[in-house]
Amino acid sequence: MASLPAAAQTVTIAATGNNGDRDTSWPGLQVNEGDRITWTFTLSGLSGSYTVRASVSGSGDAWNTTDMVITTTTLDNVPFFGSSTAALTREVRSDSTQESDETITFQLGSIVEDTTSSVSIGTPSSVTVTIRGTDSAPSFGMGSVSAKTYTAGTAITEFQVPAATSGNGTITYTASGLPAGLRFDATGTDSTGCPGTEAREICGTPTTATSGAQTVTITATDEDSNTMSSDRGTLTFSVTVTPPPPPTVTIAATGNCGGTPANCGPGGDRDTVAGGLQVDEGDTFTFTYTLNGITASSGGVFVSVSTTGTAYNVNDLRDSGGAVIASLGATRNRGIVAPDGFAAHTFTAYADGVVEGDETVTYELSSITADTTGQSFTIGTPSSATVTIRGDAPDNPVDTVPPPANEPPVAVGAFADVD
Repeated sequence: MASLPAAAQTVTIAATGNNGDRDTSWPGLQVNEGDRITWTFTLSGLSGSYTVRASVSGSGDAWNTTDMVITTTTLDNVPFFGSSTAALTREVRSDSTQESDETITFQLGSIVEDTTSSVSIGTPSSVTVTIRGTDSAPSFGMGSVSAKTYTAGTAITEFQVPAATSGNGTITYTASGLPAGLRFDATGTDSTGCPGTEAREICGTPTTATSGAQTVTITATDEDSNTMSSDRGTLTFSVTVTPPPPPTVTIAATGNCGGTPANCGPGGDRDTVAGGLQVDEGDTFTFTYTLNGITASSGGVFVSVSTTGTAYNVNDLRDSGGAVIASLGATRNRGIVAPDGFAAHTFTAYADGVVEGDETVTYELSSITADTTGQSFTIGTPSSATVTIRGDAPDNPVDTVPPPANEPPVAVGAFADVD
């Protein structure tokens, strides 16, 4: 029967601590200042009488008198005189310096004396110990900020980013990557113009669209002397700024509820998507033209307005200047001046005392005839507004009663528009 091969004769190394340490395959043993570390060198596979010495070297950034009771990077050879283990114990000194983690590594180099001529360096041949630093870096922990999407030219709703914890002393904050027009108030002193008094607040009006999502980084720095990037906390989130919508002109109609707010709602004026505004004879109503997205400080827009409907004679409508809207289908330019961005045309549904059915008048924006704002306005939505004057005779939907004798005649095709 063949004999089994002899076990290899090797020297290996390991490290253990004495106080709440943890030894894992990675990142290895970790100790605190004030702990003791023991490096154990083990000779395996030999018995009897022998002499073995292995060279050991040290490396790492914990090689000074403030860290370890070891001051040289070359150690004495580790001797084994008929013993299977040898040990070296050293204390990690506690200093007053706030510092990051440091390491010390022992490495078996070679067999320098071996009376058996059979020993080699085994595995593991080195061991690294981490001395945990006393420097606590700021951290945002689980704090986060959701992705933001804004529109250029529109003020954002200010918000506060989370605070960092840990760190040594007072924590200060900075922000980088903010789109143009947004500001970060780190201290809440309003030095950046944010309206609130909360620290770490972001506010402002983005001025330019971004090309996709832009990363914003909030950095928390404590007041110790450690300037390494590992001694800072960071929080990142994305901000996207979209272009502003194109500037448009729109129109809407509103009523005055017969001058009595209690009449608003059912039974009074009501503005719905389907039926539009409904008023009674004697009420006033207003067509309002609005420039949406106006940023110009001067100039104006002129828009062509056409009228259709059945309420067109002197018994039906009079505008705020006492004139009459006549000849539906007529058009006229309406001027809207920047920077106010709106113009209004008010009418009264004339109470003529004639029994008649419902009648309507519609104002529709047809085209932009002039634009001196430099913003290239277009017709937007809604582009028309319809007002229904409720009649008192449902079976008579069209006013066919001639005007009273004391009313002036209306010229066909006339369109009075006095503001």
